[in-house]
Amino acid sequence: MNSINSNAPFDVPSVVFSVENDFAFKNMAEDLASKFEGSLKIHSNTAGHHLPLSDDPAFTQIKNFIIN
Repeated sequence: MNSINSNAPFDVPSVVFSVENDFAFKNMAEDLASKFEGSLKIHSNTAGHHLPLSDDPAFTQIKNFIIN
């Protein structure tokens, strides 16, 4: 976070993905998202410390961000 804070704000397309079950990162997601201009914030209620699986509604949002 020190590197990110010292170089913020970033003006690049970004997505910040957080999950309810990731207790290591969940509380830092909002602060990280604030470092990027217009970041897309996606939250999952079911994933763990990994990207969403295909049955998670957040999966399509992540996929669409990558495709677009």
